[in-house]
Amino acid sequence: MWTVPDLPSLLDGTFSQVYREVDLVVPHFRLWDFDAYLQDEWTVLPRFTLSLGMRYDLMTQPTAVRNQIGNLDFSSGRIILAGQLGVSSTANVRTDHFDLAPRFGFSWEARPSLRVQGGYGMVYFRPLSYFVFATQPFIYTFGVCSSQTCPVGYNTLAEGLPAPAAPDIAKPSGVEPDTRTFALHASAMHQFNLGVEKQVARNTLSVFYVSAIGQHVGRTFSDFNAPPPNTLSTPNVLRPLYGKDPDLTLVKHRDAGGHSSYSAMQVQFAHASGKGIS
Repeated sequence: MWTVPDLPSLLDGTFSQVYREVDLVVPHFRLWDFDAYLQDEWTVLPRFTLSLGMRYDLMTQPTAVRNQIGNLDFSSGRIILAGQLGVSSTANVRTDHFDLAPRFGFSWEARPSLRVQGGYGMVYFRPLSYFVFATQPFIYTFGVCSSQTCPVGYNTLAEGLPAPAAPDIAKPSGVEPDTRTFALHASAMHQFNLGVEKQVARNTLSVFYVSAIGQHVGRTFSDFNAPPPNTLSTPNVLRPLYGKDPDLTLVKHRDAGGHSSYSAMQVQFAHASGKGIS
């Protein structure tokens, strides 16, 4: 895709930016989700009930038929391929095997018209909603560059773009559009609530505090290899991976290092007018 800033540039056939991405294979991904859940309710006292539970989740990392899946090892700057040179079938992205999620709740009828309730629950889920590993050598990329910085022979619109070809993984170049951290933990959400419910005649007032805290939330970095702010005419020399992969430019990266939090007070008033209407 070319970006042309104005009409004079279009008439001259020059552009400010171009980027092309072509899938060279059609991968078929596989993954498994297993879970088990146990819950029990215990009436400790006639007016006090406990609810206890535990859930186990196992969410495997994606693999691909014929091992057509890769990743980038940032420590070495090397592109690694599933099933080759000791690399796992998940391109070294590890699966969590100990995701235990406890649940706890209680209900206390302090008075015939007053009830106190509370609970805690934890849930695991995948940090990323899709499973595409778009990495070299299974894709071809060209750019990002401009009429001034593109290779000779591809500096105008009329010259077009080079034909897609399998890249050399021994010498990464161009764009890596989808790399992932090896420690891609399952995301976890901790949920809390505590409140009271008061009933007066046909009126019911509920006041609850609710909270949700997220851990290992998925994050996406548009360019993990971006250079710091500068005014150089050759900013690529400042990219973090330049010493290992001088021809590698933009690297899109995903991990599960994010956090989230939510807290709120919820108030609800209900009035029963009779005949099943409230």
